[in-house]
Amino acid sequence: DLLHFHYSLSSTIEMAANRCQCYCSLLLITAIVPLLLLIWGGNVVTARCTAYLSSLRRQQENRWFQRAPRLFSQTRCDSSNGASSAAHTTIRSICGGVFVQERKRQSQQSSNESNAPPFRSVQTRTAGFLLQNMTRATQTHDMFQNPDALWGYARSKFYVRARLIADVLGQLQDHQDQSEEGSTVVTHLFDGEDVGLLRGLMLDRLQNVRSACSIGCGPGNDAVGLVAVLKSMSTSGPACEDVKEIGSRTPTLERMVLLDYAMNEWKSAILSPLVDSILIPGGYVGSVKMAHCDVKKSLFNSVINSDVRQALGCIDQSKDNRRLALQTPCDIYLISYLLSETKGKWEDFVIE
Repeated sequence: DLLHFHYSLSSTIEMAANRCQCYCSLLLITAIVPLLLLIWGGNVVTARCTAYLSSLRRQQENRWFQRAPRLFSQTRCDSSNGASSAAHTTIRSICGGVFVQERKRQSQQSSNESNAPPFRSVQTRTAGFLLQNMTRATQTHDMFQNPDALWGYARSKFYVRARLIADVLGQLQDHQDQSEEGSTVVTHLFDGEDVGLLRGLMLDRLQNVRSACSIGCGPGNDAVGLVAVLKSMSTSGPACEDVKEIGSRTPTLERMVLLDYAMNEWKSAILSPLVDSILIPGGYVGSVKMAHCDVKKSLFNSVINSDVRQALGCIDQSKDNRRLALQTPCDIYLISYLLSETKGKWEDFVIE
C-alpha cells in the first residue's frame, strides 16, 4: 500500500507539474501577444500622429499663401511672350556664361588628374546628397565645402529657380501688356481692392527697383532672375546682348547684396565668376556686396550676422542694438526656398 501510494503521489505531482507548465506557457503567450499588439499599435499611432502634426505644420507654413491676394494666376508661368520670354533669354545667356567658367575649371582639373571620373556624374551624386539634406533641413556647413556638390546644385537648380523669380515678377508686365492690347483680363477683389490696380502699383514699383538683397542667395540664381526681368522691362534695348557691347551702359541694378550661410564656399566656387565675369561687366549690376548670414540667429545681437548689418548699411540708433536703421535700404528683398530649408527657425531674423 505504501509503495502504491508513493507511485500515485509521484504521478499526481508529475501531472500537476505538466499542467503548471502548460498554464505558464499559456499565460506567457497571452501576455506577450497583447504586448506585441500594443507595441505595433503604438508605432502605428505614433506614425499617424507624426504625419498629422507634419500636415498641421505645413498648413501653418503655407497659411500665408491662402491669405495673400491673388495677384498672380500661378506660381510657375510658362508664357513664351512679353517680359517672361525676354527674361528667359537673358537667364540662358547668363547660365551659359556661368558654365563656361565651370568647363574651364574642369578642363584644368582633368589635365591634372588623368584618372578622374566624369565630372558631371560626380557633381550629380554629391549634389543629390546636399539637396536631400536641404529638403529635410538637416544640412550642415561641411556639406557646402565640396565644389563639385555646389556646381552640381547649380547645374540642377540655377536656371529653374532663376526662371521662377523672373516668371513670378514678369507676370505683372504680361498682365499689363494684355490690358494695353485690349484683351480680357479677369480681375478679382481682395479686401475691397481691385487686383488689377494692385498689379499696376506693384509693376510701377518693380520698374523703379535700383537695389536688391538676396537672402539665402546660394549660387546667385534669384539675383539673376531679378536682373533678367528688370532688363526685359527696360527700354534701353533687347534683354540679351553681348557683354562687351553693354559693358559701358548704365547698370540695370545699382547695388546688389548677396547673403548666404555658406557664403565663402559659394563665393569661391560660383559667385565670384558670376559677379566678376558676367554681372558687372555685362552691365547688369553696378556693385555687389557679399556677406555670411545665418537666418537662424538674431540680426540685431548675434556676432555671426555682424557682416550682414554692415553689408545692409545698418546704423545703430540705440545703446543695445535694438533700433537699427538702414542708411540705404534695398528696394526689394528676395527669399526663395530658404524658409522651408530652415524649418521655422527664421522668424526672429525676418521680423527684425
